[in-house]
Amino acid sequence: MSGPLPPESGMVRKVLGYLGRPPSGSDAPADGVVVRQVGQPLTVGEPIVRSPEDDALTVSSWTTQPRLSADGGALGPLTVRAASVSGRRHARQGASREDAYAICPASGGAVVAVADGVGHESARYSAVGAQIAAVEACRLVAECLDRNWAVDADDLCRVIGAAMIQRAGWFVPVEYEPRSLATTLTVVWVATDGRYAGFRIGDGEIFELTGAGLAPAGPSAGGAFTETSALPASWSAAETFAGRLPPESALVVVTDGLSVPMRSPDVAAHLSRRWHRVPTIVEFLDDVSFERRGESDDRTAVCVWFRPRAAR
Repeated sequence: MSGPLPPESGMVRKVLGYLGRPPSGSDAPADGVVVRQVGQPLTVGEPIVRSPEDDALTVSSWTTQPRLSADGGALGPLTVRAASVSGRRHARQGASREDAYAICPASGGAVVAVADGVGHESARYSAVGAQIAAVEACRLVAECLDRNWAVDADDLCRVIGAAMIQRAGWFVPVEYEPRSLATTLTVVWVATDGRYAGFRIGDGEIFELTGAGLAPAGPSAGGAFTETSALPASWSAAETFAGRLPPESALVVVTDGLSVPMRSPDVAAHLSRRWHRVPTIVEFLDDVSFERRGESDDRTAVCVWFRPRAAR
């Protein structure tokens, strides 16, 4: 295509815009949408101090996951968005993103799983453990729901842990110990009537997003690092939870790389404002990718919106 672009093409620039007051002297549209450069993360709170290492290609001894991943879909009144991004610490080291997620449909609803590989020198292959745990959790829970079987959290975690140990050899080219795969895991199944239930190993967190903002749901995450349970070893430490989403609300499942900054009012307000409506997959990835000084961990979020009117 040659020649100048038509005036309407400027509307494309709004795809990743943020609602708010246009900055003074900017060329933002009159409707209040602030136009940003696509792919340039928004700063929430204090800006980071940039380094050439942030975007450098670094030689890594072993890499298994890309720095960015995003997905989504709809099932009746449920809409799912998922995104996972590598933190600055792993990006600078040329190391793998240790977070992982999986989403799948099941009888009467959707299953989502979020895993966070334990960032410790003894857990060298935790990125592999997280991947296997998330995918296997979704598969097993969906099978239970489809066959109308009872979901036993401890039994499922035992099977997931065994799968991690057995299948890691497909990805790891050397001998490994089970503890080198250590990962936390949070699994939730959400029904098309708004009911949800799930289990957690470790420090993943769950939030409900309503018109009043983000509020913690499920078991409270706490304790020091040394107390964090992880698969495959701690399969009997599963914590279960259940609840029901009101119409026009959402369930948000995150790793601690996002739950920690979400405790700050500015981050919580930013995400609540962004997710009061269902974003596109690209917008959701961009929302999770915000920059903030002091935050360098991997981040993963899976959000399920419950909007009954969408199914009509």
